Amino acid sequence: MKKLFVLIVLIAGLVWGAEAQSKGITFEQTKEWKKVLKKAKKEKRLIFIDCYTSWCGPCKMLSSQVFTREDVGNQFNADFVNVKYDMEKGDGKMLRKKYKEYIIGFPTLLLLDGDGNVVHQMAGYQKAENLIAGMKAGMEGKSLPALQKKYEAGVRDFETIRDYVAALN
Repeated sequence: MKKLFVLIVLIAGLVWGAEAQSKGITFEQTKEWKKVLKKAKKEKRLIFIDCYTSWCGPCKMLSSQVFTREDVGNQFNADFVNVKYDMEKGDGKMLRKKYKEYIIGFPTLLLLDGDGNVVHQMAGYQKAENLIAGMKAGMEGKSLPALQKKYEAGVRDFETIRDYVAALN
């Protein structure tokens, strides 16, 4: 009888754990960057990259406290191809070198188009609400890189200047 009870508790824990896991961001299982780019192009979605290291405390907090939230998962799973790369291993090393001007510390969160161009960047631990708002701004072209390009191209309308100043802050 005790064995049956322990077995039921273990199965319930596994099922509950799997359910809790599925509520947050679903990250791609492949670590091959070329496959990630191909998928994003095919699905016409942006790529969200969590650039982390194994020793980074804020990276671990973001992963356990923010990425697991249902509201974050709903937003990110619908809008992005989500990937995580340890910047000290595998393709992470190559990505760290390629995007070194954007990776200013850990964690760094990047939003890229299907061609691998950075459209938005955030650094450091982010509260869920700030992460969602920041990535929405990136999707809408209100990120610092996008606004800087517009500004440098001579666009000086009120909305662009307002959004550019907000992004700089």
